[in-house]
Amino acid sequence: MTWERGRSIILQFNQSALFMNRTLKTTSAEWLAARRPFIRPSSYAIYSVILRKHILPAFGERKSAQIGEGEVQEFILRKFADGMSLKSVRGLVTVLKMVVSHDLKAKPQWLLNYPDSPRRPLSLLSAQSHRALIRYAQENFSLKNLGILICLTSGLRIGEVCALQWQDIDLREGTVRITKSASRLYDPERRTSRLTVGRPKTLSSQREVPLPGFVIKALRPMVKKATPEHFILSNAPVPIDPRVYRYYYIRLLERLGIPYVKFHGMRHSFATRCIESRCDCKTVSSILGHSSVTTTYDLYVHPGISQKRRCVEHMMVKVLGK
Repeated sequence: MTWERGRSIILQFNQSALFMNRTLKTTSAEWLAARRPFIRPSSYAIYSVILRKHILPAFGERKSAQIGEGEVQEFILRKFADGMSLKSVRGLVTVLKMVVSHDLKAKPQWLLNYPDSPRRPLSLLSAQSHRALIRYAQENFSLKNLGILICLTSGLRIGEVCALQWQDIDLREGTVRITKSASRLYDPERRTSRLTVGRPKTLSSQREVPLPGFVIKALRPMVKKATPEHFILSNAPVPIDPRVYRYYYIRLLERLGIPYVKFHGMRHSFATRCIESRCDCKTVSSILGHSSVTTTYDLYVHPGISQKRRCVEHMMVKVLGK
């Protein structure tokens, strides 16, 4: 055996030993660094928080190959006991699997069970509250109320409405272009957050949404006078912080005596009213910017007993010929 060959074998052995002895804490840092160029900053921040708050406290000092199915199952049950939702717990396990797969170069073969979790009802405004908010926004004009009006009549997310600029309004077509989203982004290195404007949630979130005539009418004189690059809600070069705008919305509900519904509930309410008005699901999905029409069906298409009864009666007419 040559000296060079012997040296190569020793180096490979040492690297292999180092690889086998490293902990999930080391592996996760390597995985996160490798993923960073290919994901959105918001996704990077979410992964960082999940690792720091949940994965590493439970598995950080363990080696990937030593993490067993039973340990992960116990981890799942603990998170449910802490009050986490099924979606959140699945998200934690997904990140854990990605880190372990990165280390072992193979997906872990865990057979995991998740406790039955009742589906949480959507946070919705009643039709009466929906109307009341629209009327208030029309009769008490301000830029913040204009944002509320846009959300109630187009289903925009809070980050999308905060990132709207005057140049995004097309008066001739009566539409608004959604091309960006504002968010407060957590910086894992500095352990602080900063306001950013970036791409929307998904590629399908970049879309053009029609606005009702009365909203375009309210916008027309302002769009003509405003600086195109200014953000609508702040009428300034810097957008309003979504946290600040959410707080304004909550205080508005309190002032009007409307039962609390999350800000995102305006989006749910808009979609639900569209479905109730028998708009086709594909169109509603496109307006909302869902990546799949299946998402729209799962969230909003839930026939009531009257719709079910009409379906059964219509079927019997076909069968019996009456």
